[in-house]
Amino acid sequence: MNNIKKENLNKSIHYTAGGILKNKDNQIFLIFNKNRRTFQLPKGHLEKGETSKMAAIREVREETGYRNIKIISQKSFKIFFTFKDRFDNNLINQKHTIYYIMKLVDEERIHTKEQDDEKLGGDWFYIDDAIKKASFKNIKNILIEMKNLSI
Repeated sequence: MNNIKKENLNKSIHYTAGGILKNKDNQIFLIFNKNRRTFQLPKGHLEKGETSKMAAIREVREETGYRNIKIISQKSFKIFFTFKDRFDNNLINQKHTIYYIMKLVDEERIHTKEQDDEKLGGDWFYIDDAIKKASFKNIKNILIEMKNLSI
């Protein structure tokens, strides 16, 4: 699956995947984008030949620096939204994102090129604090659903 599919001249579809990374203390890692000053879950585009699970693991590794992570649940969360392209007013973008619940296997962490390129930081938060910190309503809603399901 390509990460961008052009259906016609006026619409493009972006497929992305990410993770809700939890540590042994049941905290959730939120990415802090230093340019946009936003807290969000790690995610990114699918690369050619990747499944959404493969892309989610790769993106979480790249954006957090944590190397040893694994998907721990069949439960996933999907977000779909549409927005106008910032460079072409005639282009409508659709973004389809799937988030998988992940566990940090150990504390091994490296500094990544992606963290530098995308100006990313981040930290661990307990669920109530993560809900408050998350900058986007759709991310808050996922975290609220996780809390309500006791995941």
